[in-house]
Amino acid sequence: MARELYGPLFSAKESAKYLGIGRNRVYEMINADELPHIRDKNGSLIAKSVLDDYIEKLYEKEKRHCANST
Repeated sequence: MARELYGPLFSAKESAKYLGIGRNRVYEMINADELPHIRDKNGSLIAKSVLDDYIEKLYEKEKRHCANST
């Protein structure tokens, strides 16, 4: 469920570090509209709440997968 935007805005590099993935993967997700973002003159900015929502979706997906596997 989408929540209100909150927290700091992260660059793609900072977002990648926060998520534990590569910067190129973050750009792929931005280009595929998987991560809502704001474009500014220095690149894309992503709210911390967007990253938290993404992590929550991953956990929910994994939980459903594990429940279906048993």
